[in-house]
Amino acid sequence: MTPLSSFKPYHIICLALFLITTFGCSSTSCPDCKDDQSINLNANLQILDKTSRQDLFFGKQAKYNLNQLKLTHLVNGRHDSVSAVVKIDSAKRIFNINVFYQKDVDTVVMQIANAAPDTLFLSTGLSDQCCANVFISAVTLGKNLIYSGLDVAAASKAKQKVITVLK
Repeated sequence: MTPLSSFKPYHIICLALFLITTFGCSSTSCPDCKDDQSINLNANLQILDKTSRQDLFFGKQAKYNLNQLKLTHLVNGRHDSVSAVVKIDSAKRIFNINVFYQKDVDTVVMQIANAAPDTLFLSTGLSDQCCANVFISAVTLGKNLIYSGLDVAAASKAKQKVITVLK
């Protein structure tokens, strides 16, 4: 092994800069997430008949009109004063709603025509990356698990899947 005194000062400075740059300045700060200034989580819902698997709202054999679906968030155990904003995508045959991700579970009451209301529990997760993504990890209808989502690692790379609700 060569003694440190045999290195010229120029070599020592270069070696020090290399070591500091490589190992000493590792940053734990995250990059600027310009596209993620506000986190917005949506759920895509498809509502099918549980026996025939026919779409209840789209298609020629639809049992209900689009305006017969009401979705309401429960906030602190009470119905939100404003109904959930529901975007209808007729081409994909889905309903899209915003999910309140501030708590671990968003509770949504689904009312179809005059039928008894159903309660959806949308569990959310947060990826552990710099530009974190919020994702739906599970959905329960009443006491039945109807959707099991992605794990944290896969959530940042995948698009939200359609959640099928059987009525």
